[in-house]
Amino acid sequence: MYYMNWNNLYTIVLLCSLLLVSCTNEEYAEKREQVEEGLPATVSLSLNAVQMDKIQTRSGEALANDGKVFDLMIFLIKGDAAECVYFKNGLGNESASTNITFSVESTNDVQLYALANVEGGSYRLDKEDGSFSVEELKAINTKSALMDITATLNGELISYMDGYVLMSGYLASSGTDNDASVISITPGKNVITDKKIYLRRVSSAVTFSIKAGENVTFTPKTWQIKNVPYTTNLFEKENDATGQYFDMEQAEPVPNSKKFTFYMSENRKSSSAQSLKYDDRPGFAPTGSSYLVLTGEYDGPASYNSSGEVASAKVHANVTYYIYLGYIDKNVNNFETKRNKKYEYNITVTDVNKIIQEVVEEDYYNYQTGDGDVYYTDGSGQQIESLDSHNCSFDIVVDRNDLKEGIEYGFSVKTPKTGYQWQDDKTKENGSSIDIDWVRFVKKSKLEDNVAYPGDDATNKLTVKEFVDDIKSAINNENSDFFDESGKAYFRVFVLEYYYGDDDWKEGINGQNREMKIIMNTQTGHGSSVTDAKYYFSQKPIQSIYDVDKVDAAWGIEWVNESKRLPYYTTITDNDICNFNKPSQAGPRDQYDGRANMIQELGTMVGQKGGWENDDISKYAYAACMSRNRDENGDGDINENEIKWYLPASNQYNDIWMGTEGIDQEAWLYPYSKIKYEKVHFASNTWNRNIFWSEEGASISGFGNKNRVPDGMVEIRCARNLGKTYGKITSGPESEIPDLINSRENKNYRLIEVINLNKKSFRNKQVRNELGKHFEDEENNKLYKAFLVQKKAVDANRFLVEVNKKADNNESPCDTKNGWRLPNQREYTMFADRYDISGTYITRTLYSFGLLSNGPGSKSYNANGYMYNGGHMGLSGPNGTDYPANIRCVRDIDQSEYSRFGF
Repeated sequence: MYYMNWNNLYTIVLLCSLLLVSCTNEEYAEKREQVEEGLPATVSLSLNAVQMDKIQTRSGEALANDGKVFDLMIFLIKGDAAECVYFKNGLGNESASTNITFSVESTNDVQLYALANVEGGSYRLDKEDGSFSVEELKAINTKSALMDITATLNGELISYMDGYVLMSGYLASSGTDNDASVISITPGKNVITDKKIYLRRVSSAVTFSIKAGENVTFTPKTWQIKNVPYTTNLFEKENDATGQYFDMEQAEPVPNSKKFTFYMSENRKSSSAQSLKYDDRPGFAPTGSSYLVLTGEYDGPASYNSSGEVASAKVHANVTYYIYLGYIDKNVNNFETKRNKKYEYNITVTDVNKIIQEVVEEDYYNYQTGDGDVYYTDGSGQQIESLDSHNCSFDIVVDRNDLKEGIEYGFSVKTPKTGYQWQDDKTKENGSSIDIDWVRFVKKSKLEDNVAYPGDDATNKLTVKEFVDDIKSAINNENSDFFDESGKAYFRVFVLEYYYGDDDWKEGINGQNREMKIIMNTQTGHGSSVTDAKYYFSQKPIQSIYDVDKVDAAWGIEWVNESKRLPYYTTITDNDICNFNKPSQAGPRDQYDGRANMIQELGTMVGQKGGWENDDISKYAYAACMSRNRDENGDGDINENEIKWYLPASNQYNDIWMGTEGIDQEAWLYPYSKIKYEKVHFASNTWNRNIFWSEEGASISGFGNKNRVPDGMVEIRCARNLGKTYGKITSGPESEIPDLINSRENKNYRLIEVINLNKKSFRNKQVRNELGKHFEDEENNKLYKAFLVQKKAVDANRFLVEVNKKADNNESPCDTKNGWRLPNQREYTMFADRYDISGTYITRTLYSFGLLSNGPGSKSYNANGYMYNGGHMGLSGPNGTDYPANIRCVRDIDQSEYSRFGF
């Protein structure tokens, strides 16, 4: 096999930092003289969590609790005998160090070993028939039994939800000591000042930062870590624990910051191969070595053309890179990830030469480091079109002078119907059809001529096969009138929406781009291709927040707002108040059915002649989504069954926020996440002209002053129903699209089961304590698969900042011993939008651009965190705007617990 070299694709810089806290030498000296044993004694000492740098987790989760000790267990070891002499939970320590005192009997030649955060939910401590409870741990009576314990993840976890980071350690003179100190405990008080219990995390944090080289545009798309160990030793040993590995189930989107972090247990692999170069690492990686799969889109220079000749050229490439962890101190044989470390990999993408060489130069490499499809973009007459998922159209020019001798007059497509593999009429199986009907060509006399879509059944539109055949015939016929006097022919290209009909609606949803290349020269091999094409079209799939495998109908959205920012109806007429030039039937109130609202609002204007793209009405936000629809029967009207794309209702925007991690990051409503603060407000078609504030995630307001709608201009994001397009619009649609949730209630609780949301938007671990400190765009603000909401508030007249600071130390107004906690922003929005819009309630979620954040764009807005207030989610600020509010608690729940709460 032939694969690309990494050297020109990125540079890795690895930083392993281990910060140690030194001990203070005071009066206490190591007491090794023999003492009378068995007399009452107390021991006072300090413990210290050996620190890593504060970092951001995979979705930006702030490590506010990293290094905190919430529960602590200490064993006194004498020979092989062990005794638990101290256990305390609910510590919630604010600092990295803490002083503790416990009672024992005087004794000689002993060691002190410790465990911390054993009650956390990320790891279980293994025993033969299950896992240790706290009481079973306290009963361990030999050192060997304690040292042999392994810890296994409770699921495929790469982050901490509750901040409980499992740690182990021992009393020592410094954090670098390889073994516990041996001491004697005298009768009476023992104050140890020259030693501490140093705790180390059983896992490490691995951070990747991605950037592009000079003259290169690289957009990282997804990342996925593979070969992550499930099991690790509780205490560090010479060899790793024996166990299985897992791969992340789904690739995660790379954040806008192009930086992400994950946690993993130690995985110390090394290769014994001799004379390895860095390029050889993938081929000689030991079994079970952890590696990252990074995908992205590359635009920039290449040093070879599609024939393998040395030549400057520009390319567009969809690429996949495989990056093995390790390479510490530039040791090519090193594949290690150790415990209690922070690793930082800085990846620079400089070119795609090696992708090209893997195709062109045979026998160049014999291992896999990446694949991709590369398109040369700077040739004469070449045209590349990147299209959204709705109906699109554009012009192309066919120039006879660009059609060189020897060119291949063909085409190829890659769609969900072809299994996302390239297929053309030469490679398709006998009797099978090729998926080409989504692109249609209409010939024009002049480039400036305006040509409307002639209808699905019109005879004057060409398939791509007919288009190519006509060009080839004209080239071979000197008397053809196909080209004008200048040797050019003009076409309007119509690309249909990325939708295969109501019966096959799931085809391609949230999938890959569907692509077409026409009149080309292509070389392929080993999962990659290199193409010179005259025309290359790539259309993005409809994005849906639903788990489409679970539902018979859903709705989805386009990727970007091609209409740009628009006025809602008219412009602002004074400093604060916006006037509306409403259609005659305006005033729709449905918060979840944008299509019904738009039909009601447009009223008799639905059947507009001449196309919505050119009508003045489409220049306003409430009607602009009509331009995404098409006159499918060619009668000149957008009528009845042809209204498919529409402006969402207000709570549809909120639901996009609930499931945003399941759609491609390029389609997220707020495009500057983790980069900068900016007002990006979206128009809905719900009564009172509700505006969605995407920079806050789930905040909605009425259309009013300039603060709500800067310059009176708003964004839109058009939506489409999937599986159900409905019939006569005049009779009004009856929604058959399922909600994201099922819900039941009894006297005390509301049960919410999040059954139809995409898997990526779930928090995959049940939390039994207060959520760790977090912001709206982080892992802890995701939904669990089911949760309970208490109907009755547990407290009133509390302030957001005060409540959240206490929650940072697991001091909660909720009953955390039984799993109750403060709700995050998404949980309370999901509940309140549907069932209780009254009152003012505090959440656990802080604002990433607010006063309590230190990330990019922090302190850009005078606010602290999220509160639900009288019908919508919003922000609580300082001073007078941090007003007293109620507290309603929530709890993650599994089906096995339903009966306990009356369900």
